[in-house]
Amino acid sequence: MKPNPNRPWIAKLRKVRLSLGLPPLLPSKKSPTSVAANHAAQAKPQIPKADWSVSSPRIDVLKRGIVGWQDVGRQVFAPASWGNKQTPFPDDKWHEWQAKLTAAGYDIGQAKLVHAQDREGGKDWPLYASTMVGWKRLTQWEQAILHCLDAEVPGDFVETGVWRGGVLILAAAILEEHQETKRLIWGFDSFEGLPPPDPSNYPGDATVKDLSRFKELKVSRKEVLSNFEAWGVPVNQVRLVKGLFKDTLHKAEVEQIAVLRLDGDYYESTIQSLEALEPRVAENGVIIIDDFHDFPECRKAVEDYRARNGITFPMHEIDGMGVFWYKSMTPENERKRFRQLARQEIFSKQSKWMADLAERRARVNAHIFDQESGPQRYDWINAVIEKRGAKAYLEIGVRNPADCFDRIQAPEKTSVDPGVEFQANPVDFPMTSDAFFAHLDSGELEGYASDHEWDVIFIDGLHRAAQVNRDINNAMKHLRPGGMIVLHDCLPLNEHFVHDAYPGQDNLEHKMAWNGSTWRAFYKHWLEGQTRAYVIAHDWGIGVIDSSKSRQPLSLEGEWGLASLADYKEALEKAGCILTFEAALAQL
Repeated sequence: MKPNPNRPWIAKLRKVRLSLGLPPLLPSKKSPTSVAANHAAQAKPQIPKADWSVSSPRIDVLKRGIVGWQDVGRQVFAPASWGNKQTPFPDDKWHEWQAKLTAAGYDIGQAKLVHAQDREGGKDWPLYASTMVGWKRLTQWEQAILHCLDAEVPGDFVETGVWRGGVLILAAAILEEHQETKRLIWGFDSFEGLPPPDPSNYPGDATVKDLSRFKELKVSRKEVLSNFEAWGVPVNQVRLVKGLFKDTLHKAEVEQIAVLRLDGDYYESTIQSLEALEPRVAENGVIIIDDFHDFPECRKAVEDYRARNGITFPMHEIDGMGVFWYKSMTPENERKRFRQLARQEIFSKQSKWMADLAERRARVNAHIFDQESGPQRYDWINAVIEKRGAKAYLEIGVRNPADCFDRIQAPEKTSVDPGVEFQANPVDFPMTSDAFFAHLDSGELEGYASDHEWDVIFIDGLHRAAQVNRDINNAMKHLRPGGMIVLHDCLPLNEHFVHDAYPGQDNLEHKMAWNGSTWRAFYKHWLEGQTRAYVIAHDWGIGVIDSSKSRQPLSLEGEWGLASLADYKEALEKAGCILTFEAALAQL
């Protein structure tokens, strides 16, 4: 930030602060939400546990975003005046300096570490979140709405004191999800911040903190509507009424209220809201007081109103700050219980599906780690070359030479790949395997006779059974007596990995691991071949066809293409043909 050259005292103050290691000056004319967060995590986020008996997966995610849970554990630089209930510096000159800096367009930056309890109990004024009520009070608002839907309490949902609109956004999302189209959501606010207290007419506010000077509380109606748009929540059932409570509440068009939520802080705003709107709350409805324990003035207004009107419905605590009561002694009924159980069943099914998916993905991740951290195909090939003194090596399907080909320690190496994925693939024969063997058999392959043979042939090409089957048959014709064919991807984890076509990103199971149907071609030769064949249970299954050991065919029925992956694994395991790397080495 460049200091204004016309105000040298700002530059001097900036240098002094930086020399003392104090936070910088911030341009106060910019929105606080534009201040970049310092992502040095100094506190571990304690993410609230999803309650599938109440929230759907979509609503649970929305709530986390609305309260700004992504800020937990992060340190941000904010204007020092942001949300402070006490003067940040006990300097007699503080207010004078603050006014002078504000007039010049600056504010003093102050580091703020966001703790989990801040967002859980709504104990801070968040820079970025859409609400400051916190996780517990937001969840209680959700539960109150669901209570009215389940118990069929008539009326709309009302909040007095909207701020950035997060509470109303959640309500609109819940109504949309439940396809509740006949109720309205009302938000009453000045949309210009809180007015100064009026102790002359409301003595209960004689000692209340004047919140009118906090510009952070001034959120326009336009900004609230833009927050609905940002969260993708419809506003067709939302009514935002601008003005002071004394001017808008008594003449409000809302007729009946299911849930009334008050968030006005002062005695004046609380008593005005109760007097104008509480009589409109339907029987069995809910009245919520956000600042009951945080502002004594608010609490006094509630107690005075309840006493004057003989209200004895028991109050329930929320989070040590807010309270609520039902407008009934017995809010439960059979209709509510039935609808509640039906919703819980739906959400629990979604929860079970997500839990099952998470468990499957965990198994996949563990399997991927095991396959990639254990012995690899090139380890096996090099062991074969060393133990059998093999010299000539052919690799079909090179893709990236660094993956395998460059690691093979053989005197003579030949590589074949059309280079579709890597245009600059430096292989010996940039062509398909079919073309390679056709040219070889016809004697047209430069430098190789038609009867050329290799000691080890590794097949890792198209990963489709029909093509791999042709590659095996062609390789057998050019395999030296006692030679070996090695294949990759012969032991997929489950059915999600074995499709012929490479799966798209919408396949949540495969997580960038894909084996194709190579295993089907290997299974055919395991059944029909006259040489020893087995799979090494590492690196996604290293298939081995060893011509040095003959045997009788197991089957000639031609059913290899119809076998399931489970049948394939069961057959190999029953025959003792799934080996560890060490057991396979003992076979050489």
